[in-house]
Amino acid sequence: MKKILIVVSILSILAVFSCKDEVVNKPVFETLQVTRADTGATFQAKINLLGGQSADDYGFVWSDQTSPTIDDSVYYFRTLAKQGTFLYTVNNDLTPGKIYYVRAFIKSENQIIYANEVQFESLGSATPFITSFSPSSGGAEDVIVIKGDNFTRVISNMQVLIGENQLEILEASRNELKVKIPASYHTATLPIALTVTGKSAQSKEQFTLNGPILQQIAPVKGSAGTEITLLGSGFSTTPQENHVTIGATEVVVKEATSTTLTVIAPRLSEAGLKDVEIEVHGARSKLQNGFELTGPVITSFSPSAGVQHSILKIYGTGFSSVAAENQVMIGHSLAPAEIISATPTELEVRVPMVYSTTSSPIGITVKSIYNSSKDNFSVEGPEIASITPGEVYPGAYVTLHGKNFIANDLNMWLSMQSSSSLSIESMTPTEMKVYVPLDVTRSAPVVIHIGGITYTTPFDLTILSPWAKQPSFPGIKERGATAFTIGNYGYVGLGWSTQGVNSKDFWRYDPVTEIWTQVADFPGPARRHAFSFVIDGKAYVGGGFNGSTLFFDLWQYNPATDTWTKKSNFYFQGSYTSETLVYATAIGNYGYFIKSEYLHRYDPSTDTWSIQYDPKLDGAYEFAVTVGNKGYFKKAFVSGMFEFEPATNTWTTIDTNNFGWWDVPAWVINNKLYYGNGSNLFEFDPATQTHRSLPVMKEAPGGAATFSIGDYGYFVGGRVFYKFNPSYK
Repeated sequence: MKKILIVVSILSILAVFSCKDEVVNKPVFETLQVTRADTGATFQAKINLLGGQSADDYGFVWSDQTSPTIDDSVYYFRTLAKQGTFLYTVNNDLTPGKIYYVRAFIKSENQIIYANEVQFESLGSATPFITSFSPSSGGAEDVIVIKGDNFTRVISNMQVLIGENQLEILEASRNELKVKIPASYHTATLPIALTVTGKSAQSKEQFTLNGPILQQIAPVKGSAGTEITLLGSGFSTTPQENHVTIGATEVVVKEATSTTLTVIAPRLSEAGLKDVEIEVHGARSKLQNGFELTGPVITSFSPSAGVQHSILKIYGTGFSSVAAENQVMIGHSLAPAEIISATPTELEVRVPMVYSTTSSPIGITVKSIYNSSKDNFSVEGPEIASITPGEVYPGAYVTLHGKNFIANDLNMWLSMQSSSSLSIESMTPTEMKVYVPLDVTRSAPVVIHIGGITYTTPFDLTILSPWAKQPSFPGIKERGATAFTIGNYGYVGLGWSTQGVNSKDFWRYDPVTEIWTQVADFPGPARRHAFSFVIDGKAYVGGGFNGSTLFFDLWQYNPATDTWTKKSNFYFQGSYTSETLVYATAIGNYGYFIKSEYLHRYDPSTDTWSIQYDPKLDGAYEFAVTVGNKGYFKKAFVSGMFEFEPATNTWTTIDTNNFGWWDVPAWVINNKLYYGNGSNLFEFDPATQTHRSLPVMKEAPGGAATFSIGDYGYFVGGRVFYKFNPSYK
């Protein structure tokens, strides 16, 4: 045990002495603060202890990135390091305002040791200068050696130019650069320009970039197809080795010598001054604005503004007397303007349809050469100043007063409420008579559409309506409710609520007080789509279904006592389904409804039902009402309505519209029948056997309940409750 302890103690002592030797062998040095100037910066460092290792070299490294190494900018003192302070002034490779990081280093045979890092913001470097370069001339991809001072090893911080040609930097040090001429360049004899970290220098001598030199062009202006002679030097005698462009369009070289080239002026999209450039084996020479391509010129036009389809005269030069060779574009046009007549100095055109009103130059293209006017032509659109009358019912005519209306323009149309089109009856440039259709139900601006132009009035055309919204109905009958009139009151009950629940409640409406009052509930099962009719001041309600059960019962309502009395059930000779609803009406002292091919009649005096077979009656129905002593039964899905006169048992077919569905709201006011839905509303006068269309009520849902009191009709659907005035004007 004692031997083990002795061994451990000896090993610990050896380890301590080993660590001390390692610390003693390492140099102790530090990077000091940097002294800045606008021509560079002075780095400083101090070696406190060299240690036991050899210090073959030492210096500074710096970069715009942290932790610089000898792979970045570096300076070697090229001598053995010794204890004390050392410094180095760098006057190149520093960009003003940029943050740099510097640290001293000591290099031994086996390693490089870096001191701490110091950060500084550069004030700039000394200006570089060029003392010489070699060779003095060259061509594509030749290498040039440039000598001087205050260059930089960081290639990305330098740029070398000869004229507009940028040379590739291959190698770089503080005193020497190797650069390469690009494969394609502009020939020139100019000084070499150098920029280092924002500071520039230029050689005193000039370097010649070998290649063609374009000196002169004859003639200096002409139209497409003009023969042009290029004069200069360094051209290839092989025509296809000379690449000539005029206005960036390459042209064919017809003939070539070392000093002359013959080419043809091309067709370009625009006339005017064009650069002319020649390239031979990558070397290029250019005359800026060397050739003026002539084409059409617009000097003036009249008038200075107009509407679509109006006549415009354009004056100038270079037009073609062949109308088809001139193309005129005006504003944001959908197509070129129509050329009515053409001479070399004058065009008469028709202003085309445009996307929008605009003020812009007139563009003209003749034989593929484009030019535009200096002045703008304004395409004006229609404007509406006023509408008379300012308030109308749907189905009436109004007059629009304004300007720039285009008579007989098939592309012109008007609208309200986004989709409702107004019919144009007649038009002058300042007035339009238009028809307001029946489906326009609310006030809105009038919109004129013509071509791509849309004009909207800054005011509304006020739309009056024969429909007056009333206080909300408290019963909430979504559809399938039953309605009737007794005396001066309207009654609504049963039906389907917004929650999809069949109901039993009934309500009475007083048009004088505009108040709904709940009356006795219907005593039978809750249901929807029951029928009703009124005889001798009492209502009879029956039939209907609740979604699963069909009902064949009949109940009498007495408003005087607010009571319901059970009456005799009816029966069918045929089917009764929810898809073929039953609509009943009272004619004289009897109630009637049609089901399948049978007419059913109820006699309240005997509380009995009777039926009559007639095959022409077969089918589903939309409604049943009575006008005078005749009943009217409208068939569903077909045109036509039956007029029934019980006294003579006569059936007459009356032509009507086909709604394509059942459960159409219908009611009678002053011996006229009104029926329709949210899309159409019609008035039928049995006395004259005529129909007329009326303004619709857009909120009208199918299956709504209707009744009439005096001169007005009433409409109930959901909570919607409207009064209809058929005598509107």
